[in-house]
Amino acid sequence: LRDATGAHADLGHRGALGRHFTFDVSAFHLSYRDRIGTVLRDGAVYRTNIGASETTGVEAYAEADILGALVPGGRWGSLRAFASVALLRARYTRWENPAIADDPLRAIEGRRVEYAPERTERYGLTYRRRQITLTVMAHRVGDVYTDAANTELPNAAATVGRIEGYDLLDASVSWSFKRGAEVTAGARNLADARYATRRAGGYPGPGLLPGEGRTLYLTVAARF
Repeated sequence: LRDATGAHADLGHRGALGRHFTFDVSAFHLSYRDRIGTVLRDGAVYRTNIGASETTGVEAYAEADILGALVPGGRWGSLRAFASVALLRARYTRWENPAIADDPLRAIEGRRVEYAPERTERYGLTYRRRQITLTVMAHRVGDVYTDAANTELPNAAATVGRIEGYDLLDASVSWSFKRGAEVTAGARNLADARYATRRAGGYPGPGLLPGEGRTLYLTVAARF
């Protein structure tokens, strides 16, 4: 085994347009060499340096104070809309597996890196007035492949195969007290969407690992 190596560079800009709109945009490139993986050699699983990948992406965040722009002075409170979007292109550029080196149909070069969604989006609204804050957020995550060969359909053990993208909705409400205490209640995955995040070959699998269902929570915080 050799140590994995890599290089990362990013360039971004953060700013504001007036008093009610802020943004943050950045682009990046990640080079990952001597990735560690497994291949079959003489009927046994062999872990070694297996290839290289390149990832290029753009991340952007924007937030606007809607009520602040329409109603100066904050008489009706504050309503802020925000959005976060990440676009990725993660591809293998080299793959060293003698078993498939001479088979162009099984070539890994150019295929998508596992568990790297090409699109991740988050959109939300936050309303705040006096001691009350309400937040609603929607998540959208693109599909992913679970192996370097980008297998579309799951095998019998469900250890490989493409995982569909999913949409989630979260909501929360918090109440702040004057003496430094705060109570927050909320729900993650409010619509109780059925989705999956990973596949496992061992514990607790093998098989498809489901995402978290609807989760309700209540927290109490105090500052002394």
